[in-house]
Amino acid sequence: MKKLSKIIATLFYAGFFPYAPGTLGSLLGISFYYFLFQSVTKSFSPLLNIGLFVTILALVFSDYYEYSKGEKDPSEIIIDEFAAILLFSIFAVPKTFVDYTIIFILFRFFDVLKPYPIKKVEDLPAGAAVVLDDLMAALYGYIIYFVIKLVI
Repeated sequence: MKKLSKIIATLFYAGFFPYAPGTLGSLLGISFYYFLFQSVTKSFSPLLNIGLFVTILALVFSDYYEYSKGEKDPSEIIIDEFAAILLFSIFAVPKTFVDYTIIFILFRFFDVLKPYPIKKVEDLPAGAAVVLDDLMAALYGYIIYFVIKLVI
């Protein structure tokens, strides 16, 4: 189980990339959405099911990996960014390269900045803290993205 949690939590070891692993996880997540949307299905329900499944995987395996490593939110855990930006993309339904870019920038902005109460969520136990702070960053980003789309 320890090896499996390491593989899943780090997205097949991509989390060990030495530069900005969270950014890499975000790029992989939005790329995965693009692939799913363009190649597999454009229906909301299957996309949402996939997004929720990945989020559950993130909760379970990041929790186990964090526990087995004995370190709070190690930087190599990137399934949380992957899952959060995937869900953000599913709800935002980007259509253009500009949409994808805005989604990516907004998510990374809020994930790095961690405005209130995102920073507070990090006080939750293990896997919940690892994943929920990213889901909240995605929610903040989605709200701003929605406002931008309304204005444009």
